[in-house]
Amino acid sequence: MADLASPAIAPQSSQGRHPPGPKGLPVIGHLLHIRRDPLGFFTDCHQQYGDVVRLRFGSWPALLLSGPRDLETVLVKNHQRFKKNTFFWRHVTAIFGRGLLTSEGDFWHRQRRLAAPAFAGQRLESYGDTMVRHTSRVMESWESDAARDFHGADAWDSGKDALQRRSGRRCVDHG
Repeated sequence: MADLASPAIAPQSSQGRHPPGPKGLPVIGHLLHIRRDPLGFFTDCHQQYGDVVRLRFGSWPALLLSGPRDLETVLVKNHQRFKKNTFFWRHVTAIFGRGLLTSEGDFWHRQRRLAAPAFAGQRLESYGDTMVRHTSRVMESWESDAARDFHGADAWDSGKDALQRRSGRRCVDHG
């Protein structure tokens, strides 16, 4: 999410129009939709409006960026132009902690250098077999005609089971 107060990727076209996006509710904007089903809402926004979607969190304007080039611009090439010290990022940091997603400056550079080897060429390719193996194991446990909620409990249960098998640790559901 890019803050429109920051120099955003495409806040306006040459005609002065803003990127497309769903109409939010008065006062709260899109907060209710995000609270109900964040992954589903963001997925629907991307599918309906494209790689750059205009949103509002209360009265605060924001952009949902989905395109790889836009994300690279914000997270790598021009990261210094996008500040994460706003109201929104304070809450994200409270949830996810101080890491690569939420940090900036020297600390961000250090975190990025530490994470980079895990995402390099052959290492990244090697994850595919593991993901396929875990996905197959989860799918084999499903009843063939059962409905699946991929944005809710089923996704959490499947991910939690895979993480527990991989890490050998128990995941606690706080919901």
